[in-house]
Amino acid sequence: TEDDWAGMRLGAPYGVTKPLSVSDYTIETWVDLATANGGSVIKQSMGGLALYDKANDLAENPFELRFGLAKEVSGDMVVQLQLPGVFASQQVVPITTTSCFLKLVRNSRAFQWDAYYKINSTDSWTLLTSMAFASLPGGGSGDLMTALFAITWGNIAENNAGANFDFDYFKMDQICGAWGFSDSDLDCNCRVDVKDFNKISVGWKTNTIDEAAQVIVDDLFTSSSVGSYWDWVDSDSDDSYGQNMRSGFLRIALSSGGEDAWGGINAGAPYLLANSVGGAEHYSVETRVDMATGNGGNVIKHSMGGIVLFDHANDLNTHPYELRLGLAREIDNQIVAQLQGPGYSIGRADLPANTKACYLRLRRDKDIESWVADYKINITDPWETLAIVGFDSLPGGASGDRRVGLFAMTWANIPENQAGINADFDYINISQDCGTWGYNVADINRDCSVDMLDLSELATSWMDCSVPNEDGCVGF
Repeated sequence: TEDDWAGMRLGAPYGVTKPLSVSDYTIETWVDLATANGGSVIKQSMGGLALYDKANDLAENPFELRFGLAKEVSGDMVVQLQLPGVFASQQVVPITTTSCFLKLVRNSRAFQWDAYYKINSTDSWTLLTSMAFASLPGGGSGDLMTALFAITWGNIAENNAGANFDFDYFKMDQICGAWGFSDSDLDCNCRVDVKDFNKISVGWKTNTIDEAAQVIVDDLFTSSSVGSYWDWVDSDSDDSYGQNMRSGFLRIALSSGGEDAWGGINAGAPYLLANSVGGAEHYSVETRVDMATGNGGNVIKHSMGGIVLFDHANDLNTHPYELRLGLAREIDNQIVAQLQGPGYSIGRADLPANTKACYLRLRRDKDIESWVADYKINITDPWETLAIVGFDSLPGGASGDRRVGLFAMTWANIPENQAGINADFDYINISQDCGTWGYNVADINRDCSVDMLDLSELATSWMDCSVPNEDGCVGF
């Protein structure tokens, strides 16, 4: 009984390789269970290929997956795939089978391991099963050690003297995918060729965004009353807002200084929040904030106004914001565009001293699993990226169910701001962005339209190749 079934190491030996760091590869061998055992396969024995997580102590921890030829207590010959303590899949093969070819393929595109076998060298490979990365104890890590293994289980009369296992060869190859893919390799076969051109032909002029349907909120604040989709949150009920304080603007008016939510403590900072954006994957929130006109023409020291993001599940009176992006004036009088988390600064850009207003944009980009904060001073300026924040960095994680809106605040009740401040917003636009409806496979540049730009990308990449170790091929 030399095994490590269900995670218990009972002396089962392994010949392991060094860890692999490539994404896609194959492991192949041929195992003979009979020749060295008098011409017969020993009952309750198994030999083949195994995978180990390199982070584990191999003398103490179980295999991740093992795939081999075995003889059951019933006498049946089987090809079998096992997880620790689990028979994942098996196929009975002819009773006369004494040896077998085995192959494991790591397929990162499908997030799975594929297990193939064949009895004779001239046979075609047969797929026994596919095992999702998530099914393995170590998940989808590609940094594994591969092994040849031999085991017996149940100390029965037939195997109590041990067993021998002969391996004819061991081969490991990088395969298509190990070197990545060109963006123009639409069918992921590691070559940009006529098959990819055909995919563009099929998808030609396909659009995956509807300009009319993508707008969630588009408010220019031209009426005298605030839209019904807004919720006013003011924990101390001493501030005000409205569209009748300055024509064409929405104003948030703070009655005193020291109204903030820094560090997760809401000290009276008010918010005007739009309805939930639901589960939209890609969207942006854009506004222009003027921090001077309503304050005698000057940006008040220790004040800030802009866009705020909340987790929809939280009580907004007691929980902190997740992100806020705004125009501010620091204690040293520097005017800045700034992105903040609850209690910490994420990114800051110093602006000219005469800056009184600023365009702000906060984007949720599912493609890169991040929030992107942009700013610009003038409408004709290009957007500048202030900071990029991964979903996992936010208290609410990757959830798309957020509430977004506008905020104004002061921190530290100093003489300059103790009478409060006004923040004027010119407009707000909340829109689903390209990517919300996914992308056509032929949309190479991911602009949600299959057109001449994609064809141009394909032409530039024509005959690109990423087949591992083939002349003229490169990694991507």
